[in-house]
Formats: sequence, C-alpha cells, structure tokens
Amino acid sequence: MSNKIIGIILVAFGAGILLSAIGTIATMGNSWPMQKVLFVGGIKILIAIVPIIFGIKFLKKNKIKGN
Repeated sequence: MSNKIIGIILVAFGAGILLSAIGTIATMGNSWPMQKVLFVGGIKILIAIVPIIFGIKFLKKNKIKGN
C-alpha cells in the first residue's frame, strides 16, 4: 500500500470517530448527565485526533521532493 492510501484510510477513520463523538454529545445530552456526555465525547475526540494526525503525516510524506 502506498503512503497516500494509508493516509486517506487513517484520516477517514479519524473523521468517523470524530463524527461519532459529535453525535454522542448531540443525542445523549437529553438522557445522560451532562458531565458523562462531555467525558465520553471528549475521550472519543482525543482518540480521533491520533489517526487524523498520522494520516496527515502519511499524506505529506507522499509529496514529491524536488526544488
């Protein structure tokens, strides 16, 4: 697999987790205590940041080094 494909997969995976965190915060606010909602959403956001950062690094690695 090339670096570009790995980068795209990692960024997409991170974006999916990020959307899941936003959905948790938006929908569970009515039934869960707010402190628990923010904790779970915050943990998901922290988990989502890691694959996004590594995916961007893989995508930048693919650039042609020249002039």
